[in-house]
Amino acid sequence: LFVADKITVQIKSYIKDYPKYIRHKIKVVPNLIYKKNLYEEPLLNESIISMLGRLCPQKNFIPLLDQCLENINEIKNLKIRIAGDGEYRELFETKYRLLISKGILELLGNIKNTEHFLKASTIFCFPSLWEGYPNSLVEALSYGLPVILSSRLRNLNDFVENDINGKIVDDSEYLSTIMNMLKNKNKLKLMSLESFSKYNSLRSKSSIDNW
Repeated sequence: LFVADKITVQIKSYIKDYPKYIRHKIKVVPNLIYKKNLYEEPLLNESIISMLGRLCPQKNFIPLLDQCLENINEIKNLKIRIAGDGEYRELFETKYRLLISKGILELLGNIKNTEHFLKASTIFCFPSLWEGYPNSLVEALSYGLPVILSSRLRNLNDFVENDINGKIVDDSEYLSTIMNMLKNKNKLKLMSLESFSKYNSLRSKSSIDNW
């Protein structure tokens, strides 16, 4: 880093993680984001919670699934869908077989059409332990999805602001937050519009000119 002419980070808030005496070298270069011009309302009148990513420790899907299992009789109308595959596949199929058999949990594996997956959702849950530039979160915003974000990632305020286009919560609060959000469809609609606005803001900063 001392001999580098330029250092790139994907998000402005990451700059503070570097020593002050090299910050003048840092340039924010976000990932390129595809262009989506029109807002499309997702399935806000449903109760479909979507998560996207590898079935692995980093994505941290277990807390929400454990909460669903513990409260299985109270969430009969809820559907949790996960797109992705990985080393936790067998674990999930075994540990959460009751959720799967009751139609609450759907493990879709790797999918080709994320557009259809996200458009057919009500809320996007993003519980990761850490992330670089969260492409799946950007995709969710582009389809106007309200977001539940891990409090570990609260520095991603360009993507999610608490009570504006989603909720920022601790691991223990995922299910209770979901259930509360689903009760207020008018608020969900406002959050959905704000998510699309966040997407447009992110896209305006994403340009090949940065490179």
